[in-house]
Amino acid sequence: ARALRMTPAQAPLPDAPAFSGDKEDSDLNCFLKSFENCAELNGWSGKLKLQIFKTKLKANAARFLYTLPENIQDNWDLLMAALQNRYHAQAKIDLYQMQFSERKQKKNESLSDLGENIKKLIQKAYSMMNQPSCQLALDQMA
Repeated sequence: ARALRMTPAQAPLPDAPAFSGDKEDSDLNCFLKSFENCAELNGWSGKLKLQIFKTKLKANAARFLYTLPENIQDNWDLLMAALQNRYHAQAKIDLYQMQFSERKQKKNESLSDLGENIKKLIQKAYSMMNQPSCQLALDQMA
């Protein structure tokens, strides 16, 4: 039997991830990056992108969405600002900064694993920094 090969044009398009905002699913930045990649690959923009985005909010995040005024729900930038305010509360940032400052290499943990973990903590702890400052900190880890 001959293997079936797909060209990039025939490859199935990825489905957008979902976000609940629950304790186990609270990384808004990761969700937003995945959603943006998916939207770009699928060619979504404008109103369609916003409509699909709203369907991907589940549980707590969906409940939060529907507490917002319609003018915020229907505006990408205002909705992103509201979600950032809700899911990047100062308490979470303080927690990530504390975890970052106290992070030490675990027994049997490789340096590359430690470095990756520290990079993730930097991204979470300093997500409110302007992009060049955050990137400078990450570059120092490389």
